[in-house]
Amino acid sequence: MRSVLLVKTSSLGDVVHNLPVASDIRARFPQARIDWVVEEGFADIPRLHPAVGQVIPVAVRRWRRALLSPATWRELGAYRDAVRA
Repeated sequence: MRSVLLVKTSSLGDVVHNLPVASDIRARFPQARIDWVVEEGFADIPRLHPAVGQVIPVAVRRWRRALLSPATWRELGAYRDAVRA
């Protein structure tokens, strides 16, 4: 296994309760790159975990309120590029 992308964006409790998943992945696959997609308001939490490499913030809640905004679509494009990388 070369890389793992954890996607947990929904709530603070879900983010906190999934921190042990990063530890378990690291224990089983020590060389794996572990990145995490998380709602922007909770991005600091997975950044504290030593096994997590890149944290990719998303703003799903904010984007829903301004779906037709050009700024929203620019951010969605940047998010897509970050996930692809």
